[in-house]
Amino acid sequence: MPKTEADLQAAVDGGLFEESHHLDLKKAPNSKGDNKELARDLASFAVDGGTLIIGVQENKDSRTFELAPQPLNGLPEKIEQVARTIPDPPLTVITEEVSAAADGRVRQVV
Repeated sequence: MPKTEADLQAAVDGGLFEESHHLDLKKAPNSKGDNKELARDLASFAVDGGTLIIGVQENKDSRTFELAPQPLNGLPEKIEQVARTIPDPPLTVITEEVSAAADGRVRQVV
């Protein structure tokens, strides 16, 4: 589990990120449609567990990932609210912050 921005960057640089049924990477949920997709992703982790990292986006053309820091304001609460209100039965998630060194924004790890 990445604990620092340097950990995330090392994983990106080393090509260590590969989405699977245990790992999903997202830039950030911005719309109601994104919330539904987020709920599906979180529900898929309910059986075997998994990690969702918000603040890492995929370049679809090159099939690579890059960091995309997101403001933390309300993001953990939004993730938790989606987990509690959209899936049936509701889910409990644990969120952790990974501070960004340069700009003060963080990546959210769920």
